[in-house]
Amino acid sequence: MLEKLRQFGSTKAARIMLIVLAISFGAWGIEGFLHKQQGVVALTVNGADVPLTDLAEAYEQRTNQLAQMLGAKPSEEELANMRVAEQVVSEAIARAVMRENAATLKLEPAVRQLQDEIATMAPFQNAKGEFDSAQYRAALAQVNRTPEMFERELNADLSVRNFANLVRIEGVPPAMVAAQEQLAASTLTLEMASVATQPFAKQPTEDELAKFYELNPNTYRKPEVRSGKLLVVSPASLSSTISIAPAQIEAEYTSNKEAYNMPETRVVRHILLPSQASATAVMATITDVTSFVSAANQYTQDPGNTPPGQQPRGGALGAIQRTDVVKPFGDMAFTLAPNTLSTPVESQFGWHLIWVESINPAHTKPMAEVAESIRKGLVEAEANDAATRLADQVDEAVAGGAKLSEIAAKLGLKTEPLTQLTPAETNTPEAVMKALFATPENQISTPLTLPQGGVAYVETTSVTPASIPPLESIKARVVADWQALQAELAAKRTAEALLSAARAPATGEAPRTLAQAATQAGVQGGVAVKALTLKATDEAPIWLQPELLNVQGMAIGSTLPQTLREGGTWHVVRLASRTAGAPLNAAEQAKAARVYSRQMNGDMEALLISYLQSTAKVRCHQEVLKQVFGRPINCQ
Repeated sequence: MLEKLRQFGSTKAARIMLIVLAISFGAWGIEGFLHKQQGVVALTVNGADVPLTDLAEAYEQRTNQLAQMLGAKPSEEELANMRVAEQVVSEAIARAVMRENAATLKLEPAVRQLQDEIATMAPFQNAKGEFDSAQYRAALAQVNRTPEMFERELNADLSVRNFANLVRIEGVPPAMVAAQEQLAASTLTLEMASVATQPFAKQPTEDELAKFYELNPNTYRKPEVRSGKLLVVSPASLSSTISIAPAQIEAEYTSNKEAYNMPETRVVRHILLPSQASATAVMATITDVTSFVSAANQYTQDPGNTPPGQQPRGGALGAIQRTDVVKPFGDMAFTLAPNTLSTPVESQFGWHLIWVESINPAHTKPMAEVAESIRKGLVEAEANDAATRLADQVDEAVAGGAKLSEIAAKLGLKTEPLTQLTPAETNTPEAVMKALFATPENQISTPLTLPQGGVAYVETTSVTPASIPPLESIKARVVADWQALQAELAAKRTAEALLSAARAPATGEAPRTLAQAATQAGVQGGVAVKALTLKATDEAPIWLQPELLNVQGMAIGSTLPQTLREGGTWHVVRLASRTAGAPLNAAEQAKAARVYSRQMNGDMEALLISYLQSTAKVRCHQEVLKQVFGRPINCQ
C-alpha cells in the first residue's frame, strides 16, 4: 500500500486533492463525526450510506462560517464558485473511507484514551475545569443522548484518529529545520526570459492537414446523442388527483380515537443543585415564580439554562410529560399543584427544586384539530396504493410491447421528453441517464426505483452514434487548430534553444546571462528578459511556485533545467543572486520545528485520505444532492 501511496502522491490529482483536504481535514474535529447515519441516502461509499442530513448540516455550517468571515451570507452563485458543495461532499467521502479503514484495522481506542478525551471536553467540566459526571449526564440529556450512545460514537471517532496516526511523524529535529528556514528566508533575484506564442499565419498543405486530422480524432469526435421518453409513477405525482370525503376522515378518526389521546402535560421550571443542603438553602429564598426565576439564573448548575448566545431561561423546561423526565423528578412534578414549589428531590443528576406553572390535563384531540393531518395521511396511503397498482399495469403493458406514450394515454399519465442528450448532460438525473444510454433503441428500461418512492421508466426513441465529421465539413476549424499547434511548437523551440544556450558552459569567468544566451542562440526576437526579486515565497508567480524549492537550492548563476509554461508563454529562469536570511536562534529553531512537524503531519494525513478517497467506489445520488445543493455535484 505504501508504494501505491507514493505513486499516487506524485500525480496532479493527488496534489489538487491534497490542497483541498489539507484545508478541510483539521476543521472536522471530534464533533464532525457524530451525525446519526439514517434517513435519505445522498452518497454510497464502498457500500456504506451517507445520509442527506449529514451533508445538509455540514453545508449549512460551512455557509454560516463563510457568512461570518465575509460579513454577509454568500449567494448560491458565490458558493458554487468557491466549490463549497464539492468540498462538503469530498469531506463526507473522506470521513466514510477513514471510518471503514479504521474498522478494518480494528484500531479501537483504549478505555483510558476514551476517558481522557471525554474528561477534556469543556461542556462536561465544572467551574474549576474538572470533569463532572453529573454535568456530563445532564449535558448529554439536553441533546437526547445517553452516555452509552455518546461513548459508542466517540469510540468510532477516536478509531479514525488512531488510523491517521499510522502516518504521523513524531517530530522534526530543530537543527534539520534551521538551514531550510534560513534558506527560505533568503531574498532571491531571478532573471527570467519569456517566450510568448506568436500568431502563425502559414497555411498547412493538404497532406499536413489530413495527417493532423487523422492523428487527433477525439478532438473532433461528436458524442453519442440519444432521445427518449420518461414515465414516472410515484405517490407524489398522484397525490393531487386524490380527494378524501369528510366521511372517510370521520371514520378514520373514530376507529383510531385512542391515537389522539393526549397525556397530561405540565409547564415546569427547575433548579439543579449539587447537594440537599444547597437545595434547602436556595429553597428558603423562593416565595413566588419571580424569585424562583431569579434563583434559577443565579444558582442552577443545569448547563441548558443558558444556551450559547442566549439569555438565561430561569430554569424553564417548557411543557413536559411524566415520561419525559427521570422518575423521581416526574413523580414530584406531577403531584404538585400549580404555582407550587417542591421540596428538594434527588435524581442521578443532583438535587432539584421544581416549580409547576400550569397543568394541561389529559384529553382527546377533537376531530376538527386533527382532520387535516388525517386527510394527508389518507391521501398518502391511497397515493401509495394507486402508485403500486399503476406500476403493475405499466409493467404488464411494457411486457405486452406497448410504448410509453400509449401506456400514459391509457392510464391518464404523462410522459416527459428526453431530447438530444449526450453523456455529459448534468441536468437530468443520473439514474435516468444511465437507463437511457443502456437501453437499446425503441426499447423500455427496467423500472427505476425512486428515492422518494415509486418507479420510473425510460424509453429510448432514437440513437445517433458517436461520429467524426468529414474533414471537409470542419476544415476551417482543423486549419485553426493546426496553426495554433505550430505557434506553440515554435515558441517552445525558441525557449528550448535559449535554455540550451543559457546552460552551456561559459567561456569567461562570469556566468552567462539570459540576454547573452539569447544573443548567442540568435533568438532575441520575441524574447522578453526581466528581473524578479522575491523576498518571500508567496511573492512568486503561480507558475513558478512548484519549482521554488529547486530555485532556492540552486547555485548562483545557474539556470533551471527545464522551461516552465504559463498558458501560451514559456519561461527560462536563472538565479542571479541570493541574500541569505538571518540565522535562527535556539527558540526560533524549536518553534520552526514544531510548525514543520504540524505541516508534515497534516500533509501526510491529507495524502492518505486523498489516496483512499481516490480508490473508493463512490455512487452519487444526484436527485438527493440537488435537495441539498440545488444542483448536480461532481463527486470525483
